[in-house]
Amino acid sequence: MGGSTAPGAMAAVLGAVEREVAALVAASGGELAVAAYNGPGRLVISGVPDAVREASRRLTGQGATVRPLRVSRAFHSPLMEPVARALSDAARALAPTAPTTPVMSTLTAAWQPPMTPDHLREHALRPVRFDRAVARLLEEGYDTFVDLGPTRTVAPTTGAFVVSAAEAAGGARELLETVARLWTRGVPVDRTALDEGCRRVPLPPCPYRRQNHWPSPGLLHDVVWRPTPPLPADGRAVVVTGADPAEARRLADRLARRGAGDAGTPETVILLAGTARPRTAADLEQHQHQAVTALREALALLDRTGARRLLVVTRDAHVTGHGAERPNPAQAILGGLALAVPQESTGVIANWIDLSSLDDEEQHLRALLTEASAPQAEGAVAWRAGQRSVRAVVPRTAEHADRTAPLPADGTYLITGGAGGIGSALARRLADRARPVLVLAGRSPRPPRGLLEELTALGADARYVTADLTVPDDVERLVAGLPPLDAVFHAAGVARPGGLRGTDVRETVDALGAKTLGTVLLAEALDRHGQRPGVCVAFSSVSSVLPGLAGALGAYAAANAFLDSFAGAERSVGRPWLSVNLGPFGETGLAAGGVGGLATAAGRPL
Repeated sequence: MGGSTAPGAMAAVLGAVEREVAALVAASGGELAVAAYNGPGRLVISGVPDAVREASRRLTGQGATVRPLRVSRAFHSPLMEPVARALSDAARALAPTAPTTPVMSTLTAAWQPPMTPDHLREHALRPVRFDRAVARLLEEGYDTFVDLGPTRTVAPTTGAFVVSAAEAAGGARELLETVARLWTRGVPVDRTALDEGCRRVPLPPCPYRRQNHWPSPGLLHDVVWRPTPPLPADGRAVVVTGADPAEARRLADRLARRGAGDAGTPETVILLAGTARPRTAADLEQHQHQAVTALREALALLDRTGARRLLVVTRDAHVTGHGAERPNPAQAILGGLALAVPQESTGVIANWIDLSSLDDEEQHLRALLTEASAPQAEGAVAWRAGQRSVRAVVPRTAEHADRTAPLPADGTYLITGGAGGIGSALARRLADRARPVLVLAGRSPRPPRGLLEELTALGADARYVTADLTVPDDVERLVAGLPPLDAVFHAAGVARPGGLRGTDVRETVDALGAKTLGTVLLAEALDRHGQRPGVCVAFSSVSSVLPGLAGALGAYAAANAFLDSFAGAERSVGRPWLSVNLGPFGETGLAAGGVGGLATAAGRPL
């Protein structure tokens, strides 16, 4: 290696803003790269020694903690190209076999990566995405990690229980303490060698009381649309943008004729979602990409002009119950993304305005002139037939309690995201009621260790199906093999923290997939195979309906906004979909990980 590559350097960076590091890399002329993303604000930079020293100096001046690494080369950077070629050539002589233990790549955050020469070559040249790999494991229900190495890599803020070799350095005692900590977490331990020559002493069990404690009606809330009179319009300067430039120009011209043109410095950026109605899964994928791209361009325009108000305008995203409506769930994606803007852009007002395609252009124009100068709304705003409504969340009263029949205790249930923490907890609850048939589906090659055995011991007929809901063939195979269902619990989804400006379009679209594309593919497959469950419950989040919770979670809020809109659209035509906006959970999910504002601002975890 010493003769193949020039000397290099690396440094660990803690507390830096990723976009500031990216700016240094972009300005380095190829002499600097990010070698690893270990978690929020935890990076490793790699490159030519002088470039690493200069970047370290600048980042330290910006308040980051920088620690040089004891290495002689710029690993995981393009500077390793000569060695990468040799590595690839050497790998062609190998014949790797499939691993018996599931392996997740820290290059792609995908299970069972192909150990091909090209994959190994890319591993030498590209950054380690440890953050994505850990995030995916957490999403899929893995909550206990053994961190091997001289330093702790899994950040304590991820919500994972971490046993680190760096903290257990020593001999047999430290090893046994580590094993004991894992055992108390429920990790199976083979004690054969430890117990040799010893006798087990049984202890008296605890007399548990098997009582149910259901939440009172006061803990449940309904989402409603309240008629709210608008404030007078004051004709502020605006600039209009959107995925369709021609539509944006037409609206700008009409607004200008009403005294709200872009003369001078604009105070408001209006972002149009367009009028597209995706008909196929491919259409929806394209629409998502356009929505994310349009928002990024609007944010750049907001920053460039100094405007302090963003108006995201959709059509038919919501089912409000006010008059005739033509729901279009895809529109909710852009509106959901905008929910993160106030937390990620200090001093910026961002309102989501939903118009109706059944209203005329004059009604649309009056609505936008009014909203262009409106203060921050308490919720999404909808205009129907000239009337303004604001979404609100109100406590459910006893007289509004559901009168639907309870689910059969011995029913047959599909749980997507069944390997995750929430899906697994739901499966245990259903299994504890009687003897149900439970089909758990998830992206992981296998469910968490011991889960199926636990469900079987409780009395359930439990099985696990590996399926990625964003892959049509996986969804078809899953649904084709299902028995008649009594209910579907759609708990699949991912949460990848990251700011709207700092996360690339492809990554944001990928984070949407399970709750957007996956929901559509699942619903279509259920209908195609004649499945008529009594209810389909979509596991959404309070981040899509309550203000102030979507910061650094824009894609997550947008995916759940789509779920809410999709369920409303399905109900409007008589199909039994229900979206439940869950708050944070204390032992799994985002609250356990301390992610974004959701863990604290949404109240006490469940």
